[in-house]
Order: sequence, then structure tokens, then C-alpha cells
Amino acid sequence: MFRREAQLALPVGATAGGATAGGVVVVQPGDSLWLLARQNYGEGLRYTAIHAANSGQIKDPNLIYPGQIFTMPPTPAHGGNTAGGNTAGGSMGINGSSTESSSRKSR
Repeated sequence: MFRREAQLALPVGATAGGATAGGVVVVQPGDSLWLLARQNYGEGLRYTAIHAANSGQIKDPNLIYPGQIFTMPPTPAHGGNTAGGNTAGGSMGINGSSTESSSRKSR
């Protein structure tokens, strides 16, 4: 566990290396925003919520440093995956065309 040379009082609710959502966390060696999100929210992709809540301290989400103290926002709402924008019920074909419309043409 990373320890600061000078003992500083951590904010109430702070833990080293992990936190409960809505608390704070002290970054440990080997931590990444992805890992912190997976540990706290169950999904690494939610690292963006941690980055947004700590944007004053995090200039580059790929570079966080041991000893930084981050606020862990409450668990972000889990929205559906809207990637691709395909809401017609069909899947996307290799060339980007919907297989739904392809199957209608063959009828």
C-alpha cells in the first residue's frame, strides 16, 4: 500500500485503494480510472464518471498518480448501449446496412 511520508488526515470516508460509490479513494500504485470504476461500479467503462467528478485534478485520464484523492460520484445510471443508433430491431451488416432491411427485400 502506498503511504505518504507526511501523515495527512484523509477526508471522512476515504479509503486507500478502493471506495464505496459516493465516497473518496486514495490512488494506489497500479491503479487506473478503469480499475477504480470496475471496483466501484462493476464496469470499467464508467471511468468517465470518475474523470468528470475530478476533472480539476485529472488532466489526462490515462495518467493518475499514487496519493491523489478522488471523489467517487454516486453510482452512475446505467443507460442502454446506443452505439450505432440501430433501433429498428435488426443487426448491422458488414457494410453498415441493416440486415432488417436486407431481409425485407428478399420477401
